[in-house]
Amino acid sequence: MADETPEQMMARYLAGDRHPRLLRRLDELAWEAFHDPWETRSALRARPVGKGRGRLPVDPSDLEETNTPEVTPMPEDPESSDPILGLEPLGPGMIARHLDEMELSYWRMGPAHFLVNFAYDSELDRCVKVRLATDGTDGDILMIRVEDDRRIPRERFPEAMQLCNRWNADCRWPRAWLDIPDPEPDAEEAPEPASGNLVLDFQVPLRGPLPPGLVDGIIQAVISANGDFWKRAREGHGF
Repeated sequence: MADETPEQMMARYLAGDRHPRLLRRLDELAWEAFHDPWETRSALRARPVGKGRGRLPVDPSDLEETNTPEVTPMPEDPESSDPILGLEPLGPGMIARHLDEMELSYWRMGPAHFLVNFAYDSELDRCVKVRLATDGTDGDILMIRVEDDRRIPRERFPEAMQLCNRWNADCRWPRAWLDIPDPEPDAEEAPEPASGNLVLDFQVPLRGPLPPGLVDGIIQAVISANGDFWKRAREGHGF
């Protein structure tokens, strides 16, 4: 043991070795690391061990060596046991798998972007398209954007913004806003945009391995909620 490095001794301790000499040497190393050279350990050595009076302190060096039974190591962090628990990080495969399970046709707009065009809905009086993507530096942000094929004329921008603000105050999720195109950058006197469109938007960071069904539930909730928004837009404002 005298030739062992502190790292080797710590490895033995973490593996379950509780030999008295090993414990004593680790105790000495800990004292040397956290105390100044002029400090003494006499006060600690004089402290009685056990609950009874008159019991003498026990020095581990006085104990005979015995074989320490093997200790079963603790299981790994559950997050690292992805195959067992079905955990996996966010990725385009999660989105594609959900769309396939829902039997939805979609366009692949790059490696991590998807576009779903829904057919005309007579009740909502519009066609809706949903964009889904994983984004961010590490690809761990789920992005969902829902918009329709109806345009809002410029004179009704204040009313459309009021609709979005009311929806956000009442429902809070997904966020609604009015997308107004930016003027053309090369035009000297660019005219004001003639129209804009209503958008539902949702973005959330999902770091680390994710449990099964989490992303499926989020996507389904956003797609389901968009019908309520478009119904409110039509019945309350005629959009």
